[in-house]
Amino acid sequence: MRRAVITGERKIEVVDAAEPAPGPDEVKVRVHCCGVCGSDVLEYLYPTGFSDCLGHEFSGAVVEAGGNVRGVRVGERVAVYAYGARGFSEYAVVNGEHVVRLPDSVSFEAGALVEPVTVVLTGLRHCGFRAGDSCFVSGCGSIGLIGIQLVRAFGARKIVACEPKRHRREKAVEFGADVVIDPSRESVEEGVVRAVGDKVDFSLDCAGTGASILACARVTRVGRTVCVLGLTPERLDVSSYDLFLNNVKFQGSTPYDFRLFEASVGLIAEGKIDAMLVVTHRYPLEGIAEAFELAARADTDALKVLVWCSES
Repeated sequence: MRRAVITGERKIEVVDAAEPAPGPDEVKVRVHCCGVCGSDVLEYLYPTGFSDCLGHEFSGAVVEAGGNVRGVRVGERVAVYAYGARGFSEYAVVNGEHVVRLPDSVSFEAGALVEPVTVVLTGLRHCGFRAGDSCFVSGCGSIGLIGIQLVRAFGARKIVACEPKRHRREKAVEFGADVVIDPSRESVEEGVVRAVGDKVDFSLDCAGTGASILACARVTRVGRTVCVLGLTPERLDVSSYDLFLNNVKFQGSTPYDFRLFEASVGLIAEGKIDAMLVVTHRYPLEGIAEAFELAARADTDALKVLVWCSES
């Protein structure tokens, strides 16, 4: 079978690999569609030896199941939640408990978005978002845009987003933001006060920079939470003075809560969110080098890049 592996800095290749066989508790999935995650891009830019974990946002069809597997059958369409599954492959083997069936109304492409939706959903649950909260979302890549959709669906009173790139600001409005701040033209703090009249009840950092996290701290009410989902390999420049003055809680989130995967499928199937709006580019597996380079460019216009690993 064919599988993508990182072979060096900014180098990803498709190679021949042995087709995996499932163990007693595992299922073998023919991978149809796999999304390029920000963590995949970081591994591409700064290889650290974890390329086996590439491709964890994927969907496919079960083609074989171990003898101990219950609750999923050969032929069923599934979304997968498993780091280390090597989803940029024609086939992947995962624990039988780590797949969720997709209803007919959810396409394979939408199924590949179940994982990033669950990342944000888990963060909101862990960090205390409440219906009626005013919200600030910093960074309007795919995770930030999904965050805007989710807090809107869950009853946010007002949503203010911040994003330096024009095309992403436009997307933020499409996804449900009431106000979108361009930080190159306006103070983030002043923009939030202008939009809300005060500080917000909840902030979602999806940029992963010191400036973004500090902006979240400065616009969030005393005692409330900044949910940190942004990833960066760099150390963040946030001083204890900033923490002392702003007196907010910073909380990260586990990548996702397995129990919420079915909830994410339901949100997509019921039309409560339209995660497909983040998809901007699609590539075949043999074009994955171009897909990763597009996703990694500083000036990219890409949001979510999908890789089709098999067609049927």
